[in-house]
Amino acid sequence: GVVLLIDKSRSMASEQKIESAREAALISINAIKDEDYIGVIGFDSAPFLIIRLAKASDVKPIASGRLRNLTASGRTEGLLAAMEQARVDLANSQTSRRHIILLTDGIVSDGSESEYFSKVDRLRASQITLTTVAVGSDAETTFLQVLARRG
Repeated sequence: GVVLLIDKSRSMASEQKIESAREAALISINAIKDEDYIGVIGFDSAPFLIIRLAKASDVKPIASGRLRNLTASGRTEGLLAAMEQARVDLANSQTSRRHIILLTDGIVSDGSESEYFSKVDRLRASQITLTTVAVGSDAETTFLQVLARRG
């Protein structure tokens, strides 16, 4: 099971970052096996469900339309809550492997570094791994690398 977390905050408007994140999400969805599970959660000031965690065969036909509607706006204050929502969704799923892929520029305004480390530790305790994908030339790559290593 995979949950994609997509940053759609205002900072994602520059350099076509939101377009790159949408394209990467769609490629990921189409690459996954039909019997695997995938979901998508967007976030800016709060998380919101884009595609409920479901079999990829059910998600693939609707993915392009759902992702097309993402526009960059708002503050990046919902990442911690989005990570928690993904954790709950995956923990409640019947999947044997659970993974989160975070697509972001890493420019966040919610939480301290220790809060993020604590959240990633909670993911690991739930047997959920985390990958980060830095989007844009101004991405906070050091922060994202630390999260990925912990996750």
